[in-house]
Amino acid sequence: MSNFNQIITNIQKELNNSTVVVAVSTGIDSMVLLDLLLKLNNVKIIVAHVNHHKRTQSDEEQTFIEKFCCERKIKCYVKELFFESSANFQETARIKRYEFFEEVLKKETAKYLLTAHHATDNLETILIRLIKSTSHKGYAGIEKLQKKGDYIIYRPLLDVSKKDICEYQKEQNIEYFNDESNDQDDYLRNRIRHNIIPEMEKENPSLYKAIEIYQEHILETNKLLFKE
Repeated sequence: MSNFNQIITNIQKELNNSTVVVAVSTGIDSMVLLDLLLKLNNVKIIVAHVNHHKRTQSDEEQTFIEKFCCERKIKCYVKELFFESSANFQETARIKRYEFFEEVLKKETAKYLLTAHHATDNLETILIRLIKSTSHKGYAGIEKLQKKGDYIIYRPLLDVSKKDICEYQKEQNIEYFNDESNDQDDYLRNRIRHNIIPEMEKENPSLYKAIEIYQEHILETNKLLFKE
């Protein structure tokens, strides 16, 4: 819990008196992030939820987050997406989500978009980019603070592993929904998550600290290359 107390302090310092849009899927990661934000007293929270209509429980998740926000007097925006084809679903859905988030940010004149990406997500992204190739900066993975147009994407949980998030959820008894598609090996990210990362964690108990240092080195060298 002490680690999360520091995260709360960091979030409060970064978002002081700001209006923020937080992307909430109702999965464990975003519900933990929302719980942390609710512990702040100087941030106006706007929830943005996307219903992809890809699973039978999607409507149940939408109803849940709408009720959750209503009970806490949080403004909640919902976008319903429908896909005729599953071809390249992940990339198309990501583009549509961010178009929606940007609409909400503009409407609420919010400076920050918060997402619940964590350290394990970051490692997965780095491995995917190593497998598929990317730019030099791309090999650094996901940035905690990323300027995008008129707003900033802020990922407060980027230094926290999935294991720590799960422990916090149990301690705080946070209600969430489990996306069963994450348990399947249909996508490269899932195969890396299930088959590769557990072995890496066995090899190095300080794996995520090592990844954090690796990321810092890549970003620093990228700055030097950019200057040159």
